[in-house]
Amino acid sequence: MNMPKSGTLSLKKAVSRQVVSNQAEVQQMTTLNGWQRLWLLASILWAVVILALAGMPDRGWTMQSALLVVRLWIVPVGSVYALGLGLTWVMRGFHAEAK
Repeated sequence: MNMPKSGTLSLKKAVSRQVVSNQAEVQQMTTLNGWQRLWLLASILWAVVILALAGMPDRGWTMQSALLVVRLWIVPVGSVYALGLGLTWVMRGFHAEAK
């Protein structure tokens, strides 16, 4: 099928715009924003504190102490992340109403 030159150019432009748009979306999804970086840093620091406190008694590791450490780390970290997602969702709602 022989397409006119102007049709081919517009198709190429449309495809290249779509590729650039997809690349920008992928890059945006794979990069962390400032709040996510802060959350990651706080999570790592919290893990270090919990592991240091768990290792203080010289009673050795048991399955119960390991589960306690995991719960003491996952619950606060997950809660803070969920709170951040909820706040972002609410803020987007207010921005959409303002427009």
